[in-house]
Formats: sequence, structure tokens, C-alpha cells
Amino acid sequence: MKRQNVRTLSLVVCTFTYLLIGAAVFDALESETEYKRGKFLEEVRDNLKRKYKISDEDYKMVEVIIIESKPHKAGPQWKFTGAFYFATVVLAMIGYGHSTPVTIAGKAFCMEATEMNLMMATGLLSSIIITTGAAVFSRYEGWTYFDSFYYCFVTLTTIGFGDYVALQNDQALTQKPGYVALSLVFILFGLAVVAASINLLVLRFMTMNAEDVRREDVELQASTEHVITLDDDVVNVNGKLLAGHIGTAMGSDVDQISVCSCTCLGPAKCQSHVFLEPGYQPRCRKFLF
Repeated sequence: MKRQNVRTLSLVVCTFTYLLIGAAVFDALESETEYKRGKFLEEVRDNLKRKYKISDEDYKMVEVIIIESKPHKAGPQWKFTGAFYFATVVLAMIGYGHSTPVTIAGKAFCMEATEMNLMMATGLLSSIIITTGAAVFSRYEGWTYFDSFYYCFVTLTTIGFGDYVALQNDQALTQKPGYVALSLVFILFGLAVVAASINLLVLRFMTMNAEDVRREDVELQASTEHVITLDDDVVNVNGKLLAGHIGTAMGSDVDQISVCSCTCLGPAKCQSHVFLEPGYQPRCRKFLF
């Protein structure tokens, strides 16, 4: 087995094992409480139905009305302010579920807009991290804002010229533990975000290249699916001869062209079978297209 396949299989096994462990832990922590809450709600429901003499159908209708009216208690969700908040939640890939599009046009636009959300979010987050880090390092290191921005960019792109290095003045490594922790968080978190942004960009280009290759393969297959080459003859699938050389010995007996080199028209029809017995019938080779 190839090393790449072993690595992929190991990742699948580790992920599945992690999910099994997580499921077991959450089952142990939450299942009992869930059962008790369910029993309590059933008792309350039965008491309400007996007290107010509500039928099962009416109670189900009340449940639907309560669930559907819950988002409206916070006010209009799709006016400009609420829609802006919804767009922000979608952009951040959070998805609280407090409001969801109902119309077909709204759902379609949400799907189209979400396609670019992840790349935009990581790009925006990278910019925020670099600009905020530049302000912090300018404050603690005494650099200009441009020099601090330059340091953050060089650090997070892993260039690391070394002309600007943080935590090297005033014994900051031993005297300023908070600043040290902030610098480490900036480096680790910033590298993760920038790496994610670059990875998304690379994946996008790889997808574009794969689409181009697939399109070229489809065009090539479409242009050659009706033509084959056999024994220096170009013949199409339906048996019509396009180009090639046929021996003159076939004469006027040829009214159909086969893909066999001997034409499969019977005994002694081509030069390769002149010494065969008259009752011999050559076996045609089958070709599947």
C-alpha cells in the first residue's frame, strides 16, 4: 500500500476514533439530563391538556404557533439592520439559526453569497490581525506604525528577515510576561489564519486547473468517440470507411466494411485467407466502443 494511502487511512481512523470518544463522553454527560427534561415536559404537557381540555390536534397547533412566533418576539428580522446582522453571521460562518431565509430567491442568494464567504472572512481576519498587531508592537517596541506593520507582515508570511524582532528590549522576556504571551498568541493565531487564506487560494487555483483539464478531456473524447484506427485504416463506429487501403482482391463483393483486418466476409475473400479451405469461416474479433 502506498504511503499516501496509509496516511489517508490513518487520518480517517483517527477522526472516526475521535468521534466515537466524543460521542461516548457527551452520551455520559448529557443523555440522563435530556431524559429527565423530556419526562418533565411530558408531565407539564399532560397537565395543561387536562386542565384546559385541549385536544391533541389543538395542542400540536399551539406548539407550531409558539415555535414559529419565537423569532418575531425580537422584532423584525429582515429589515436592513436585521439583514445586516444576518449577513454578518453568515459571513463569519456562525449560523445562530435565529432567522433563516424562507423564499426561494432568498435561499438561492444565500447559497451564492456563502461560496465566497470563507475566503473573504479569512482575508479580512488576516488584515485585522496584522493591523492590530502593528498597533500593539508599535506601542510596546517603540517602532513606527509602518515598521510594526512591516514586522507583522514579514512574521506572518514566514519570511523573517530578522531586521525587526520583538521581545528583545528592556528584558521583555523576563519582565513582561503578559507581553510575551500576547506576542506568542499573535504569532500562532496569525500564522494559522494566514496559512488558511493561502491554502484556500491554492485550492481555488487547483480547482480551476482541474476544471480546465476535465474540459479538455471531454472535448477530446467528444471529438474521437466516433473514429477508431485499426490496421492503418480509419473507420468510424457505424462501419463506414473513412480512409485507408483495401485490397483489390475484395472486388465488388464488399458491400459492408467490418473492423476486422480480413473484413469477415467469408472464405477466401482477402489475401490472408487464400490458402484456407472453402468451408472455413474466420472468427471476427469483437470490439466494444
